[in-house]
Amino acid sequence: MCWIFTNNLTDPRACLRWGVLLCIGSLLLVGCAHDTTSLTGPDSAILERTGHSIAGESDTAEPFPPGVTFEDGLTEEECIALALWNQPDFLVALSELGISRANIVEAGQLKNPSLSVLFPVGPKQLEFAAKFPIEALWLRQRRIELAELDYQRLAERLVQSGLNVRRDVQLAFTAVVRLRDVSDLLIRQASVWSKIAALKKEQLNIGSISERETTQAVVDSLKAAQATERARQDLIAGDQRLRLMVALDFWKKPIEWIHQSIAVGDEFDAESLIPTGLAARPEIRAAELAMEVNGRKAGLAKKEIYSVVAVLDANGSGSNFEIGPGLDVGLPIFNRNEGQVALAEAVIKRGMREYAAARTRVVGEIQKATQSVNRERVELQSMTGSLIPATTDLVNQTKSAHDAGAVSLLEVLKAELQLLEAQMQAIDARGRYQAALAELEHSVGLRLPDIKSMQTNTRTGL
Repeated sequence: MCWIFTNNLTDPRACLRWGVLLCIGSLLLVGCAHDTTSLTGPDSAILERTGHSIAGESDTAEPFPPGVTFEDGLTEEECIALALWNQPDFLVALSELGISRANIVEAGQLKNPSLSVLFPVGPKQLEFAAKFPIEALWLRQRRIELAELDYQRLAERLVQSGLNVRRDVQLAFTAVVRLRDVSDLLIRQASVWSKIAALKKEQLNIGSISERETTQAVVDSLKAAQATERARQDLIAGDQRLRLMVALDFWKKPIEWIHQSIAVGDEFDAESLIPTGLAARPEIRAAELAMEVNGRKAGLAKKEIYSVVAVLDANGSGSNFEIGPGLDVGLPIFNRNEGQVALAEAVIKRGMREYAAARTRVVGEIQKATQSVNRERVELQSMTGSLIPATTDLVNQTKSAHDAGAVSLLEVLKAELQLLEAQMQAIDARGRYQAALAELEHSVGLRLPDIKSMQTNTRTGL
């Protein structure tokens, strides 16, 4: 429906004023481009949560993060810094920020005015009409705010992605260190089995044991050699996997993975960590922002039912020239934007369920990680505090007895095998404990020192 309010304007200066006012108004409105430089990205939050900065979206960033050199070996934290700086999948996720900022700019854009001209042919008069959609004037700010909220939601998701990268690198680094230590122990174990086999052959030659016992010793020695080779291949695969994760697959020279042992700490209490995790986990905040975005989308869909266009119509010439403003209003008779409204309301319901599911998932992850840390802590303490000292004493006592002629060399070798087996179990326990700590960090959304500090304050009532 179109309303045109016309006046017989024969004064060219009046016509000029109408035209100038319309042009100036259009230019001012179109020129209101929204500034996106003040938006806060995920950089500072990722630095706070992971302890490392990111290269960001710049293509001119340094190839490696500051202070990281891999020629002299890499620690776990240096590997995390490299992954956050260069990991391709993470960089792809970061590039979504540029798309989100473009969406904010698009939300602030106004439709261009249109100018239609009907030329005089025969008795028909010259006519022209300038049209400008003005419903965007009161919808523009809502659309910008909606796009900015969506940008904040994306930033929270990227912070969570940064935490995922940290956890994944920690697990891969722990696995490589474990494989390396296990490989070293298996080499020593194979050497002991080889000595036992040689000793058995000597005993067979003098007739003190049967051929079956000698064959069994040879079989055990071959099994140990096979286990050593299998561990070597596993170590190569783990090394390649970690290189890919930290984007060092191009570096073909050996890299020393420098392990920094972690002291076994106190138990963790899941109930005290759950509120912190629910407040700190970025995916919870992202789900909250998603609900707000969906709610605003529903409100915007209802307001987009009406379309209003400002019209400036003119026709005629000379003393018959007419010009006047008007409105072109779309009547929502057949289409009341029901589809978009229904879609927005359905997305709201889904967002609420996703938020509830995210909270449940975080609580479950914290409880599982806490139980795992506490369980592995007890086992590691048992290994390092009881089993390793006991088997070490057994080896020393057996060697002393052998030196005194009380036991044979075979008994010494068997004691050494028990010590190597205990050390193997301790390595596995240490790896599981460190992997559990990495999962605990990820589940709470904070680094281990912050978690320990928070739990200490909770216990002391601070």
